[in-house]
This record gives sequence, C-alpha cells and structure tokens, in this order.
Amino acid sequence: MPTPHTPNGGARAYTMLVQLSGDHTATTANLARVKLNGRHMILGMDAVARASTGTGQSCALTLSVDGASLLVAPLGITSTAVTSATMVNVPSTGGLRPAVADEGVLSIGATLAGTSPVYKDISVSLHLVRA
Repeated sequence: MPTPHTPNGGARAYTMLVQLSGDHTATTANLARVKLNGRHMILGMDAVARASTGTGQSCALTLSVDGASLLVAPLGITSTAVTSATMVNVPSTGGLRPAVADEGVLSIGATLAGTSPVYKDISVSLHLVRA
C-alpha cells in the first residue's frame, strides 16, 4: 500500500494487526469486531492467509462500520502474497479516507467460495490515524 498523506495537524499513523486464527471454511459476516477509542481515519487494509486448500477456492474480506462498507470492493486474499484493499473516497477522487466516529466498531467479514475451501490463520493489517 502506498503511504497516504495524514490529516493536517500531523496526527501519527499506526497499524493494528487483527489475527483471524484457525481454519475458516464458510462465509462469516463478522469474523472480528474492533471498537476504536476516539475518531479515526482508515488509511488502508492489507491481508494474507498462512495457507489455503480446496478446489477453485477464494476468500474475500469486507471491512465495514455500522453496516457501511469502507472498501470499494471486497479484498480477495491468497496465501502467497499480501493484498491491499482500495478504500472508499480516496484522495485521488477529491474525497477523504473513510472516517470512524468515536467508539465506532469496525467489522471484518469473509466470503468463501469454491469446493471445500479452507483458509488458515488470516492476518489483517488495518492502517489508522487519529482524526
């Protein structure tokens, strides 16, 4: 993910790792939920699985707050390379990065497809800045 500009005022960006441990074999709307203290902007999201098996398997992650997606499209992940999500309202379109209100809850979901898909130990990196 290219490093985006942070908001005026010099707020410091940080990365939060969300580890989705174990074998994931079915579509799950809320694999993880994270409550944020203070207002935040979401700068980006990256993810990778430790391993995957199945025939024609695929896994796509979603990131939402209050039911609203923060991604342009679900993030397709693999076990071979880290993939980066495209956030809604990116600066190149004249907007801002997605904002999360004080005490907002981020939700990560997964959609699995294929024959007997198994994704093991998914690591999700959320790149945040206090707003």
